[in-house]
Amino acid sequence: MAGADAVLFASSSSVTNLVDAVGVGQVPSVVVSIGPVTTASAHAAGLVVTTEASPHTVDALVDALVSA
Repeated sequence: MAGADAVLFASSSSVTNLVDAVGVGQVPSVVVSIGPVTTASAHAAGLVVTTEASPHTVDALVDALVSA
Protein backbone atom coordinates (compact mmCIF):
# COMPACT_ATOMS: atom_id res chain seq x y z
CA MET A 1 0.00 0.00 0.00
CA ALA A 2 3.04 2.24 -0.15
CA GLY A 3 2.12 5.56 -1.66
CA ALA A 4 -1.63 5.11 -1.34
CA ASP A 5 -3.47 8.07 0.16
CA ALA A 6 -6.85 6.37 0.52
CA VAL A 7 -8.69 3.10 0.23
CA LEU A 8 -12.25 2.49 -0.93
CA PHE A 9 -14.19 -0.50 0.35
CA ALA A 10 -17.23 -1.68 -1.61
CA SER A 11 -17.79 -4.86 0.44
CA SER A 12 -17.07 -6.38 3.82
CA SER A 13 -15.02 -9.12 2.23
CA SER A 14 -12.71 -6.52 0.69
CA VAL A 15 -12.05 -5.13 4.17
CA THR A 16 -11.23 -8.58 5.50
CA ASN A 17 -9.05 -9.51 2.53
CA LEU A 18 -7.02 -6.29 2.55
CA VAL A 19 -6.44 -6.30 6.30
CA ASP A 20 -5.44 -9.97 6.14
CA ALA A 21 -3.05 -9.23 3.27
CA VAL A 22 -1.32 -6.08 4.53
CA GLY A 23 -2.30 -5.60 8.18
CA VAL A 24 -4.19 -2.74 9.78
CA GLY A 25 -1.06 -0.62 10.10
CA GLN A 26 -0.53 -0.52 6.33
CA VAL A 27 -4.04 0.67 5.42
CA PRO A 28 -4.08 4.36 4.42
CA SER A 29 -5.56 6.82 6.91
CA VAL A 30 -8.40 7.80 4.56
CA VAL A 31 -10.91 4.95 4.51
CA VAL A 32 -14.13 5.27 2.50
CA SER A 33 -16.93 2.72 2.82
CA ILE A 34 -19.89 2.04 0.54
CA GLY A 35 -22.35 1.48 3.38
CA PRO A 36 -23.12 0.57 6.98
CA VAL A 37 -22.36 -3.16 6.75
CA THR A 38 -18.95 -2.48 5.22
CA THR A 39 -18.33 0.28 7.76
CA ALA A 40 -19.12 -2.14 10.60
CA SER A 41 -16.66 -4.66 9.13
CA ALA A 42 -13.99 -1.97 8.90
CA HIS A 43 -14.55 -0.97 12.52
CA ALA A 44 -14.42 -4.62 13.59
CA ALA A 45 -11.07 -4.93 11.79
CA GLY A 46 -9.70 -1.96 13.72
CA LEU A 47 -10.03 0.67 11.01
CA VAL A 48 -11.39 4.18 11.38
CA VAL A 49 -13.77 5.00 8.53
CA THR A 50 -13.36 8.55 7.26
CA THR A 51 -16.67 8.67 5.42
CA GLU A 52 -19.47 6.48 4.11
CA ALA A 53 -21.20 6.74 0.75
CA SER A 54 -24.77 7.97 0.66
CA PRO A 55 -26.61 6.63 -1.18
CA HIS A 56 -24.80 3.31 -1.05
CA THR A 57 -23.70 3.16 -4.69
CA VAL A 58 -20.37 3.06 -6.50
CA ASP A 59 -20.94 6.59 -7.84
CA ALA A 60 -21.58 7.88 -4.31
CA LEU A 61 -18.50 5.97 -3.08
CA VAL A 62 -16.33 7.94 -5.52
CA ASP A 63 -18.09 11.18 -4.54
CA ALA A 64 -17.40 10.41 -0.88
CA LEU A 65 -13.71 9.96 -1.66
CA VAL A 66 -13.56 13.30 -3.45
CA SER A 67 -15.22 14.95 -0.45
CA ALA A 68 -13.01 13.22 2.13
